[in-house]
Amino acid sequence: AFYYCTSLTQITIPSSVTSISPGAFSHCTGLKSVTIEEGVTGIGSSAFRGCTGLTQITIPSSVTSIGKDAFQDCTGLTEVTIPSSVKSIGDYAFKGCTGLTEITLPFVGQSADGTGATHFGYIFGASSYSENSSYVPSSLKKVTITGGKIGNSAFSGCKGLTEITIPSSVTSIGSSAFLGCTGLTDVTIPSSVISIGTWAFSSCTGLIEITIPSSVTSIGYHAFRGCTGLTEITIPNSVTSIGDYAFYYCTGLKTVYYSGTETEWKSISIGSNNSYLTSATIHYNSKQS
Repeated sequence: AFYYCTSLTQITIPSSVTSISPGAFSHCTGLKSVTIEEGVTGIGSSAFRGCTGLTQITIPSSVTSIGKDAFQDCTGLTEVTIPSSVKSIGDYAFKGCTGLTEITLPFVGQSADGTGATHFGYIFGASSYSENSSYVPSSLKKVTITGGKIGNSAFSGCKGLTEITIPSSVTSIGSSAFLGCTGLTDVTIPSSVISIGTWAFSSCTGLIEITIPSSVTSIGYHAFRGCTGLTEITIPNSVTSIGDYAFYYCTGLKTVYYSGTETEWKSISIGSNNSYLTSATIHYNSKQS
């Protein structure tokens, strides 16, 4: 409908509109602001593809799907918030959004039900988690996930991310979920989490401190391996097992705040090659924050 209308700078889509068709505003390079009112349920494939001047877009809670390539090459976008009403996002939806610094998503990957791709880089064009580092924009620093799960290798290799918010819907952090996220300095594990998977935060060299919530009962092997920047950790007395190599080569770890007694600490099954943990100064009966 507005394909290549390069002089268009601003548009408001009224509530009477129920869908934005594929390619509707594709390559409207002069478009700077789009307001979509409640009523639209779907944003079609390539709907805003190549809108390089677009800096702001409001997506209403009536939208349930975002199509393939919908915002591809929108290089001017810096922040995007996808409402929890969205249940599916097409591949390449935000590919080439090289100016993006912050994004809020209702789930990681392709769909809210966890079917299909479950790696973060999917919406940027990565065909598997192994391509996360190649496709996730280096400009992107802050990610907020409001629902769904954090599955195996979800953010693996996302070196540029510095802050990630994990939703309270998560009960476990998958294996290698944040493996190699070297830029990550701020992550909060919600009290809904029961287990932290193997290699979950391995090689997150930017982490300085972390608090394990009192809901967690086990920390997987290699979970924090190679977190050389980690100086302190808070561990609850709910933890009964810590896997082999969980804190291997955590050379900076000096302080452990433990919410239980010394007797309870000694009863934890701590696997092999965790000397940096066991040789740290343990503060017993420390309250959980």
